[in-house]
Amino acid sequence: MRVDWLRPACDRPGPFATVLIDATHDTEDAAELARLRRRGVVDDLTDQGAPAAVRDVVDAALADVPPADGTAGRVLVVDDTGVLVDRVTPVPPAAPVTRWGLLPGLLAVVTEVPEVVRTVTVHVDEAGGEVTAAGEEPVTVGGEMPVHKVPAGGPSHLPMQERVEESWRRNTAAVAEAVDRAVQRTGADVVVLTGDAAPVAGCATGCRGEARKCSSRSRTAQVTAARTCPTPSPVPRTTCASGTAAPRSTASRRPQGTATGWP
Repeated sequence: MRVDWLRPACDRPGPFATVLIDATHDTEDAAELARLRRRGVVDDLTDQGAPAAVRDVVDAALADVPPADGTAGRVLVVDDTGVLVDRVTPVPPAAPVTRWGLLPGLLAVVTEVPEVVRTVTVHVDEAGGEVTAAGEEPVTVGGEMPVHKVPAGGPSHLPMQERVEESWRRNTAAVAEAVDRAVQRTGADVVVLTGDAAPVAGCATGCRGEARKCSSRSRTAQVTAARTCPTPSPVPRTTCASGTAAPRSTASRRPQGTATGWP
C-alpha cells in the first residue's frame, strides 16, 4: 500500500483533528443534512478541547468542497497550521469519527480511503496484442505475418517454420515496446499480462524499459497463472495470467513450471 499522501500528517508534531464523515448528497434535504453533520463535528471537537482555530479550519474544509453526486465520504486530518489530509471516498465511512488527540487516527483513515493502483493491461498472442491503460482506448500492435505453421513445404519446410517463429518474436517485441510506452506515459504501478503462455512469457521478458521501473514505486511483483506456463526472466511488477495452452513452437520444448513471484 502506498501511503505517501499521509506524510504531511506524519511530519507534524500534533495535536490533530481526525474527521471521517458521511458526505452523501442524494436527497432533497441533502444540503441541510450536510450542515447538521458539520455542526455535529464542530460540537464534538469543542467537547474534546480542540481550539477554535482548528474547529474553524475543519468547518471551512467541509463546507468548501462541492457536494458529491450520490454517496460519498470525507476524510480530514487537520492541525493548527491547516488541512494536512483531505480525501473524498466513494462511500461513507463505516463509522463516523471525530477525534482530537496527540496523534492522528491514521488507521481509520487508511481503512476508509481506497488505494488507486494505476494499471496497464495487456493481451498478447502470436499475432500481436492489445495494450490498455486506464482511461484510454486500447492500442493494437503487432500484426506481422505469417503466424501459423503448416505441416508442408518440402525442402522449404524449415525456413517456413523459422519465418513464422520470427513473426512471433517481432510481434511480441512490438507489444513489449508498447507496454513500455504506456507505463512511461501513465506512470502505471502494475502491468498485467494475459494470453497464451509463450507470448506472455516473451512479452514479460521484453518489458525492460519503463515497465521495469514500476518495481521501484511500490509493490513486489507476483506472477499468478491460471495454467502452468514457462517461467519468464525476472521482470518486476508484472503479473502474468496465462489463459490458454502454449502455441506450437519451440516454447513447447522449454522447461515448464508454475510461475512464482519475481523478486
